Amino acid sequence: MAVIDAAREAGVRHLVQASGGGADRSPDLPGFIGKSLVERHLRSSGISHTIVAPTWFMSNWDWPCFRPAILAGVLALPLDPGTSLQQVAPADIGRVAALALTDPARWAGQRIELARDERPIAHTAAALGASLGRPVSYQQVSWESFQGEYGSFFAGLFRWYAEHGYRADIPALRRALPRLLHLDAYLDRRGSFAHDRAA
Repeated sequence: MAVIDAAREAGVRHLVQASGGGADRSPDLPGFIGKSLVERHLRSSGISHTIVAPTWFMSNWDWPCFRPAILAGVLALPLDPGTSLQQVAPADIGRVAALALTDPARWAGQRIELARDERPIAHTAAALGASLGRPVSYQQVSWESFQGEYGSFFAGLFRWYAEHGYRADIPALRRALPRLLHLDAYLDRRGSFAHDRAA
């Protein structure tokens, strides 16, 4: 927030904030608290601004807490297999932020909840398997076991995904930003799982 105040004093014409999808709707959720406070401060600052709020990063599947199990053929989460999860390629976040900075007349005053892909989580497992060249099955685990392994913070986020979820307007984003990568293209072009693809 000090950066926003300094920008206002310096006469900065336009700011772009990197926030998080859903932070405006669930300001008390751990992980969203700081982002929500900054959003509110920016909106009240009087500075022309754009808020870029990405959804689940496609690169998150490469985290050490997920990657070994995925390589072994299992994606295990507490979400119902039919629960959809909106996702975005990390590089696209930077591209959209750059667009907002270079064309503020078009993007000023907008809060962009950013995603390009949305599919049931079981289908995400299948996409990861396709990238690897071998099956990856989805396994729904209990909330208790998930929290025991990952902790209450991470479990709280996934419960939010199950009960609320992201709300990016993907059809509108595809029209405005046609170069955004869907999950299959990301995994094929940039996902590290492609390096582990079966021969």
